[in-house]
Amino acid sequence: MTKRSSPKQYRPAPPRLVVHLTPDGDALTAFAKGDAGAERLVLERLADSVLSGGIVNPSIQKIANAIMAEAILKGALPGKKAGRPSADAFRAHEAAYRYFELKDAGMRSGEALAVVRKEFLIDERQIARFVNEFRPMIGWFVEGRERFRAWGQTCDETGFEDYEASVRIDLNLRDGLPAVNTKPSTSQLLESARRVLEALREENSDINSPSIVSSDARAP
Repeated sequence: MTKRSSPKQYRPAPPRLVVHLTPDGDALTAFAKGDAGAERLVLERLADSVLSGGIVNPSIQKIANAIMAEAILKGALPGKKAGRPSADAFRAHEAAYRYFELKDAGMRSGEALAVVRKEFLIDERQIARFVNEFRPMIGWFVEGRERFRAWGQTCDETGFEDYEASVRIDLNLRDGLPAVNTKPSTSQLLESARRVLEALREENSDINSPSIVSSDARAP
């Protein structure tokens, strides 16, 4: 009679250590590993800290200085990580907005789709889907879309409302997300960047004034 071997004692695998890195930590880890797009990620982290008035990580600042020095010599910033870009509801909304703008101006559907595809680098099938998805927000008929365009133009001319931020809030409400949009819009970031540059120019306008120390831990 063959003796049956006793079953091996089950030993649970040791728990895996999960490390939750900060955004700066993610960027530094990606840079150390040589991941694709890591240099661009470091620059984006630096820009985010500066524009938000936060504390600049000294390691991020040091690496960013070297990356910018290389970029100046090459004449080009490092590229983003390759791959399919994540969908952005506002950009999809603007693609649909552009389509209706061309259509209402008298362009045929096929021609309008081709123009939007070239401008936004989006497949025409996606554009058609965005057109159906955002038609209720932009306007079912020409009259409604004219009112929407007039409102957008007023936002651009007066600055009383931030067009992108307002549209993003509407998108949040549509998707059941909090109405308050914590992510600054592109126009807000650009305005912050302009203010930072103006402050730097004023601070360095006097040739005898102390120069800015790039390794300072705090954002200007």
